Amino acid sequence: MGAGFNCTIRTKGIKKVLVEKTVWNQWRVKVNKAETIRTYLNDPNRRALISVTALEKRAGLPTGTLNKFLRSERDFPEHHLEKVIRQLEYIGFNIG
Repeated sequence: MGAGFNCTIRTKGIKKVLVEKTVWNQWRVKVNKAETIRTYLNDPNRRALISVTALEKRAGLPTGTLNKFLRSERDFPEHHLEKVIRQLEYIGFNIG
């Protein structure tokens, strides 16, 4: 498992390994999506064209959530992840 990831699942043998790997992969994908959003929005050319406050409003996020994430002051709440991705897709963002 990855550094800093702790997963305790009470199953036996190969099932435990598969379940842990699945949980790890789901977590890793969410972190990668969030980091992709951070990189995309922190690009100086894009940042000059995109209003983070307007993006927060359209996605239904509390004010300041995205700005704090972009400044690395907090992690991105995973329950907001898909909302932001949907809004960014309107301007050509593709998570892949």
